[in-house]
Amino acid sequence: MGVALNSHGNDNRALLAGNPMAPVNRALDRLETERTEINHECEALQRFADRVREIDSSQPAPTPGGMPSLSSESHSADAMEPVRAAYRETVMAVPHYEEVYEESLPRNLATELGPDLSTAVCSGHDVSVTPHLKKAIAEAAERAASRRATFIGMLDTERESLRHARRSLDQIKCAIQSRLDGDEASLSVAEVFDRLEGVTTKRQRLLHERTLPSHIEVHGLCSYLYDQMRWTYPVLAVAATLRDKFEDVGLVLT
Repeated sequence: MGVALNSHGNDNRALLAGNPMAPVNRALDRLETERTEINHECEALQRFADRVREIDSSQPAPTPGGMPSLSSESHSADAMEPVRAAYRETVMAVPHYEEVYEESLPRNLATELGPDLSTAVCSGHDVSVTPHLKKAIAEAAERAASRRATFIGMLDTERESLRHARRSLDQIKCAIQSRLDGDEASLSVAEVFDRLEGVTTKRQRLLHERTLPSHIEVHGLCSYLYDQMRWTYPVLAVAATLRDKFEDVGLVLT
């Protein structure tokens, strides 16, 4: 197997100018932001659950005949206001809430805890804070927190994948740059292409095989995390850039 090198003089040295690793670096920054926000939400939901459990349960006051009074204090006051206040002061108080969600309390609560509990919490004077309802609200909040904890694990897997890919791609970039500069390269041309193929294959395997929540379709995590960036698939974007630049200067297998 021979290697054909078409020299283009000093122009070769400019081909890797700038930062070809930018897609992965920016993806890692985006990932850290997302992880921080999700962790804040997870902690806030758990604090909300704890606050709900501490709220005094209200039952209709019994009448002399033993029947609950419909005019009892628990119905004349808004018994659910402490629950709503706890939600506003925990879940809706995370630093990024307004920027990311911009939702009213009933709508966000319905998303997190379910429409039935949201209706109960936001119904005003018609519902009492019973032990059963407190338990249902707290457990729903803990399930929402648990979903976020699971998602954080997925983000950690994604972060490790990006970091590993960046190390491999950086080694490939250095090897290409050495050849462009006329220095002895740490990798042969064949090894460069093999490494690039290995990085992309491993990354694509992760995209297809990782376990995601049922509501996230294949590649849904990348679209969710990187859709606002120029590159939905940052590792593949860097690998394609390095391959193109390698081939542009005539470093091709013959």
